[in-house]
Amino acid sequence: LLRSDAATAATPVVVLSADATAGHVERLLAAGADDYLTKPIELDRLLAAVRRHTRSGPGGGRALRRRRDVAR
Repeated sequence: LLRSDAATAATPVVVLSADATAGHVERLLAAGADDYLTKPIELDRLLAAVRRHTRSGPGGGRALRRRRDVAR
């Protein structure tokens, strides 16, 4: 649903789950998740994922740039 709406299509999706089976991870990434973290959550990995998907460098901050473009 997020990807089908122009206002949220670029919102990064980071999945947090206890299910780390390869098939589960692959299905969620194929469905549009940008990243996948497993429980128990490691704070350093969570913060790294947030930085990776919100930074403003090449390849980063994709959602922020797209949201600005949609607003124009």
